[in-house]
Amino acid sequence: MQDKKAKHEEMMEKMGDRHKFETLVSKWRKILTLIMNAGCSMHVRNGPACKDKWTIITSDFKKIFDFMVGIGQNQEN
Repeated sequence: MQDKKAKHEEMMEKMGDRHKFETLVSKWRKILTLIMNAGCSMHVRNGPACKDKWTIITSDFKKIFDFMVGIGQNQEN
């Protein structure tokens, strides 16, 4: 956990204040570009559609995770 936090803080230092002035649409466009460059095809054409897709995926994940915790199959060691 500390390693992830340190990497995140290092990345934020490198970015400086640039991340504070981006619009949400431009952030989602960047995310979409990174996903496409990684070879993942989400069948999404623009930033807002990427955000919508992500919202649906995270919502579905939360429902599944909560269900699995409820039946006792998703316990951390």
